[in-house]
Amino acid sequence: MRDLLLNLFLVVASVATGFFLCEMLVRIVSPQILYGYRDINRPDSVFIYRHRENANLVVNVGEGERHFVSDRFGYRVNYTSRDSPEQRADVTVLVIGDSFVEALAVENEETIPEYIARLLSENLGRSVEAVNAGHGGWCPNQYYLEARRSLTLRRFDMGLVFLYTGNDCIQEIDTCYTPTRYFTPPKLRLPRGFSKSEFKSSIYKPVVEYLGRRFHLAVFLDYQISLLLTKVGLIKRYQERFLNLRTFLREERDSERWDIVARICAGIRNEFQRHHVPVLFILIPPDFQVYEKIFYDDLQKYNFPLESADLEQPNKMLAVAFEKRSLPLIDLLDYLRLKATEEKRLYSSITRHLTARGNQIIAEYLLPFMAAELKENPW
Repeated sequence: MRDLLLNLFLVVASVATGFFLCEMLVRIVSPQILYGYRDINRPDSVFIYRHRENANLVVNVGEGERHFVSDRFGYRVNYTSRDSPEQRADVTVLVIGDSFVEALAVENEETIPEYIARLLSENLGRSVEAVNAGHGGWCPNQYYLEARRSLTLRRFDMGLVFLYTGNDCIQEIDTCYTPTRYFTPPKLRLPRGFSKSEFKSSIYKPVVEYLGRRFHLAVFLDYQISLLLTKVGLIKRYQERFLNLRTFLREERDSERWDIVARICAGIRNEFQRHHVPVLFILIPPDFQVYEKIFYDDLQKYNFPLESADLEQPNKMLAVAFEKRSLPLIDLLDYLRLKATEEKRLYSSITRHLTARGNQIIAEYLLPFMAAELKENPW
């Protein structure tokens, strides 16, 4: 009995040591996005979910710990200004978008809205506030809802709406959302049957959720398992959802998605016009559009024929759709490709989102467009 306990102890100690060493290795070589970042959100009857108001949290999306601080409206604000009284700026810009605007990989001071505020203030010689209404996981439908909501809360002098060509080319207009189970972490329980879906919901997902909030190794293994199941055909076309390749496939050229996005953005423009506020729409590319080798490596990795995709398809199709509706559209792709030959690192290899320098470059490029727009429509 004593030998059995000793052997059991050695096995447990060996497994624990192996897990610890693997965890340290993953943290050093390939840091992952821990699932705890979801705590910044709350359910919402209009948006499905949105940022918690007056939050003061620390999150880690693989780039180290970052502060997430929000004001009474749920907008992300600087950690250093969390206790400062609100002051009215001479010029206020509303910036709407997804996780590229939210930018949890950097501190708020290094996001696109904050760089815009500082650069525009220097250019105009007046105080400028750029409200960060970016939210990870949102799409153009929610951008419309956010524009409608924000414009009734306070006065703005200008609006910027960022469209991510990776996954913002949606296929339906839907502004009637209800809260989902996204905010209820799955709980471990006994399976009620023997189906694959029951096993996932009762055991696999709760375990992965618990471990994924604490260990980089768990997130890494979760992704690798999904990748393996995709390659052997047990998960159908998982790679499209993960890498957002769908909108780049040539078979989507005649899809209605381009017109749908333009129609939603026309609605956003109408909301801004009702409040006499000018708005610009900006296309922000994923890393694989800027660094083309990543794109073609991904196609081969997930068994897509190279000739099945067009790397610039979303940009070309959206340009046509926006022009039909006379919507002001700025495409960052060519500029970022140029800067990528001069700069060392515009995108994070971990989050595949922009680095602080990438955010700054975009703000610098947009500055003359914004300055010209504000001079035509003085505050």
